[in-house]
Amino acid sequence: MLLRLCNRLFVRAAKLYIDQHGDQAALQAAMQADALLDVGDLDGAATWRKIIKAIEVMQATEPDGLKQ
Repeated sequence: MLLRLCNRLFVRAAKLYIDQHGDQAALQAAMQADALLDVGDLDGAATWRKIIKAIEVMQATEPDGLKQ
């Protein structure tokens, strides 16, 4: 149950980032992850990497739910 909740939070964050940054969402999220790595925040960077994965999956899926 906790895993599903976490996954939903990553998907929600990914959706917000896509809404804000469009096609550049994954790049912008990667910049956030890199900035956290630069200051030694490994957990924060790992969280952003999960959000990046969700962004990539969402952007690779057409509006009807089919993979491109």
